[in-house]
Amino acid sequence: MNRGLLETESLSRTYHPGTSSEVRALSDVSLAIPAGSYVVLDGPSGSGKTTLLSLLGALDRPTSGRVRFADRNLEDCSDVELARQRRRMGFVFQDFSLIPRLPTWENITYPQIPRGLSAAKRRQAADDVLSRLGLAAKADTPPEELSGGEQQRVAVARALIGDPEVIFADEPTSNLDRRAAAELAAILQEINAAGTTLVVSTHDTDLKESASLVFLLEDGRLRDDTA
Repeated sequence: MNRGLLETESLSRTYHPGTSSEVRALSDVSLAIPAGSYVVLDGPSGSGKTTLLSLLGALDRPTSGRVRFADRNLEDCSDVELARQRRRMGFVFQDFSLIPRLPTWENITYPQIPRGLSAAKRRQAADDVLSRLGLAAKADTPPEELSGGEQQRVAVARALIGDPEVIFADEPTSNLDRRAAAELAAILQEINAAGTTLVVSTHDTDLKESASLVFLLEDGRLRDDTA
């Protein structure tokens, strides 16, 4: 297996082990994700895509196996160190996960508050990324006054704000209409073209066609014919 920005080795995740409700969500997955690549995790619902995304992004810990991000084995990290590693990553969640009534610029920069940045610096950073995504006029608008496509772009802006090495996106177009999904697909291509590694869980054909690598999951396992 070639060395990548992200690697897994025999990665498995079981929920509620040893009980009647035990679920083996991921089994013996080994893969490598090169820096600068655009990777899609494909597969039917329940195939393990979101579980794998969570493990790669240090949002969860594996039952067994390894995840390596750049120069660190994540399973060796304390919770504090995992949080530090996540600062090098960006996340786009399926349900947008925006805070109601909080202006767009504050939604975007909310994760930066623990880093001690002043409000003025956070606002400038938000304005820069909003301009990049065509949302400059929406900086003071709360999410409930935005369209679904605009809310998803705000979620992408939040993922971009810390200049991450990799962005993880879980079904980012699933709640969008066709036009908004196409606009988001183009934005993701631009982000990747600028050098950011993307790892996207999706059924979207347009996103899969843009990918440099597609890993196909089935019943928690990586298919042998994955590309």
